[in-house]
Amino acid sequence: MEITDLAIKIAKNGPDRVVINEEGDGIPSDRALKKGISPDIIFIRDDNWSLGSTHDLEDIAYNMWNDKWKYFIRLSDGKVKNISEYEGSI
Repeated sequence: MEITDLAIKIAKNGPDRVVINEEGDGIPSDRALKKGISPDIIFIRDDNWSLGSTHDLEDIAYNMWNDKWKYFIRLSDGKVKNISEYEGSI
């Protein structure tokens, strides 16, 4: 799947999972939204699986598969960027 197609899918459906606590537990994005949890960043692995996170849990999400991330999207700018441009949480 092309990254633009994947980004469109993620924009429409949300990431596969969203981190909800400091232990790294994750739930599907639709459940996260129902709980009022909206990701600020989405990481995309080399197998196209995606993980969203709020700012306060971003480091936890990143460190879960830091050697597997290929792209990330900060929802504040909506741009898909290569993980080599990632500078950590704001």
